[in-house]
Amino acid sequence: MKKYVPTAAGLLFLLAFAGLPGQRAFAQDRAERAEKPADKAEKPHKVAVLDLGHILQNYSKMKDFNDEFKAEEEQFKRDVQAQSEKLADVVKLMSELKTGSPDYVKKENEAAKLKSNIDSFQLLKKRDIQRKMVQVQLVVHQEIQDAVTKVADHYGYTVVMRCIRTEGDTVAPTQIGAVLQQPVVWHRKRDDVTDAVLEMLNRRYEKSNGAAVTPASGTRPAGKKPAAKQAAGE
Repeated sequence: MKKYVPTAAGLLFLLAFAGLPGQRAFAQDRAERAEKPADKAEKPHKVAVLDLGHILQNYSKMKDFNDEFKAEEEQFKRDVQAQSEKLADVVKLMSELKTGSPDYVKKENEAAKLKSNIDSFQLLKKRDIQRKMVQVQLVVHQEIQDAVTKVADHYGYTVVMRCIRTEGDTVAPTQIGAVLQQPVVWHRKRDDVTDAVLEMLNRRYEKSNGAAVTPASGTRPAGKKPAAKQAAGE
């Protein structure tokens, strides 16, 4: 039986045939890729800055809360003062009585009770004020976070970093350390979204309680309408 010895043409045919499946697969892959829509390019990072301290100082809700806490603390001090004066009167009467006498012991017990009541009142009141402060801080934090998210989405920012505003080259002595340690060394003014976020917060607060709250004025990112109106759908 004769062995088949492929000719040069036969070898080329075999090689072409052997590569055909791979070529078909390659052609099919190219066709499938052509049919699929091109993936959208990843959105480039755009960084904004935010002065959180300025917002906390000028957010109308925070101002109202601070006024409320201040009034509550003043009332607390007056109550403590009134109880302390009662205690002082009892102690004064004790000094006029004979030590160990029934009247002295009676006043001594009264003074101890007053002192205990004052201490308990102070402790409970301070805890109550601290609890309210934490609740307010949590609410305000959530509101600021929501406003920052909406403003950032509206202007196309992917990152928002904290910064401390400075007026030109002037820095308050109390802020020098914080300014030197902040991660933001320089930024464009139009990338500062502080005023846009603050305006949104104040407008929402004004609508929620009906108070005549005037939003803090300031510059906004250039080339856009106020984010408080568009981003919040107002």
